[in-house]
Amino acid sequence: AYEIYQCDWSSDVCSSDLFIPTRIECYDISNIGGEHAVGSMVVFEDGVPSPSHYRRFSIKQSAGPDDPAMMSEVLARRFSRKRLDSEYGDASFSARPDLIVLDGGAGQVSAVTAALAAIGEKDVSVLGIAKRSEDIYLPSRPEPLRLPRDSVALALLKRLRDEAHRFAGNYHRPRRDQPASYSTLDDPPGIG
Repeated sequence: AYEIYQCDWSSDVCSSDLFIPTRIECYDISNIGGEHAVGSMVVFEDGVPSPSHYRRFSIKQSAGPDDPAMMSEVLARRFSRKRLDSEYGDASFSARPDLIVLDGGAGQVSAVTAALAAIGEKDVSVLGIAKRSEDIYLPSRPEPLRLPRDSVALALLKRLRDEAHRFAGNYHRPRRDQPASYSTLDDPPGIG
């Protein structure tokens, strides 16, 4: 089992109490210059991937390359589906995550925290993990948290982030490549 120690992140003091998230959802955005943007949600339960709960999102409202806005849209849609699917039975959306992990830094964490608060989801733990330095960003902490490189918690967060990135990329590639195969000769009947 993966153990993530519960800390007072503002003072770097950790307690002996353990916070062991049962359900962790990780989100990533994939786009090129804002074009054909998609989002992914991957779910780990008890530290193990749960592919039947993975979901993909086509970004609808964001114009241009604005990852924080796109991430906010995905999370707002996910939690609005939570309310609907508790009635209709999609377990992936009706389950409440213990922890939300974002592929990104302070901008994504701030935008998503604000978006969740706006729809009344204030008690969800959110953190971001940056790709380059593997820094952890938390809403209540201005400076990033740096976990030891051999930390089991960091290994789990990287695994989540990489899986969300892979899943988003697999959805984005066909959408990105589809317009490249279009020709004006496809339009006239009998020619294309």
